[in-house]
Amino acid sequence: MRAKVVISTLLVALLLAGVLVWRAADHREPRPAGGAVVAVSNGVPSTVAPPAVLKPAATNPAVAAQPPMRPAPVPAAIRPIVADQLHFIERLAAVKKISGRELSPAEVKALLGFLLNKAPGTPGELMVEAAVKNEVLNRLVLGVRPLDGLTDVLIALHHDREQDAVMRDYAIQHLIVLHERLPAANSAEREKIELVLWEALAEKDSSIAGTALLGLHNLALGGAQLDTTRLGEDAVALARDESAGELARITALQVCAGRGLAEALPSATALAGGAPTVPLQISAIAALGRLGSARDLPALTELAGGTNARLQPAARTALATLRQRLASPDAPAPSRN
Repeated sequence: MRAKVVISTLLVALLLAGVLVWRAADHREPRPAGGAVVAVSNGVPSTVAPPAVLKPAATNPAVAAQPPMRPAPVPAAIRPIVADQLHFIERLAAVKKISGRELSPAEVKALLGFLLNKAPGTPGELMVEAAVKNEVLNRLVLGVRPLDGLTDVLIALHHDREQDAVMRDYAIQHLIVLHERLPAANSAEREKIELVLWEALAEKDSSIAGTALLGLHNLALGGAQLDTTRLGEDAVALARDESAGELARITALQVCAGRGLAEALPSATALAGGAPTVPLQISAIAALGRLGSARDLPALTELAGGTNARLQPAARTALATLRQRLASPDAPAPSRN
């Protein structure tokens, strides 16, 4: 079962990587309730302490006599990671150095603060920052053991609409991996993640809905106790939704194909014949190979031999897949959800 999950994920990832070569991708951070937050100003990392909850000086004379709170320093091993004046490669090398060992509480606190920090910058600078944060998340999620509070930080990161869209998508991706790593006994954390994934399906105008849908699909294949009827209905609805973003529909078509949902066949057929974008059309062609019937052979044959070189590879693969399905008596037919 685990192999099927990996294969399904790789197929979708390869499809998206291949089709997005033909277009430029548009790339578009809630503070923790407590604890210091790492801030980077003029390329120098520092920390900002949370406000103390104190009574007004008028009713609490001791407050005036207290010295101001000094923020905890960023641990030496974390400084190059959060320092935006360093080269991208140097920052990634610093993340690698802290991999494979237990992190101190101060190091964890500094890294979580860095993740939640919202630093302004150009689109290119934001992409670099997102890449560094993604590597930090890989270290935290795939560490020796899941960190306490990491689920809440990832959820806060996703819920913060002021965060870069790429970072919010990364948060969903890492929540999915974290769900897979959590022991079955930790049902409360798992349910918390599942709730966020279902909620994220509403963000249809970006890649987030597709990322959440694919995550739910793979978690279900891996044995998670999810509402698969709802999952199928949401996948078909997203594939049909003409107002949804391209990336969300691309993924939805592949999830429908992977789950054998015949309800998505009309949409796949129509989009295979002509879609608003080539990547979406390629995804529909691939889905047609896994959901179609003998009457779809002529259309795929025409696309495979047509003049559009960008569609030919997908059409040929889909044609071979469909022929193999039709020739195999054991091949499962697409199901009605």
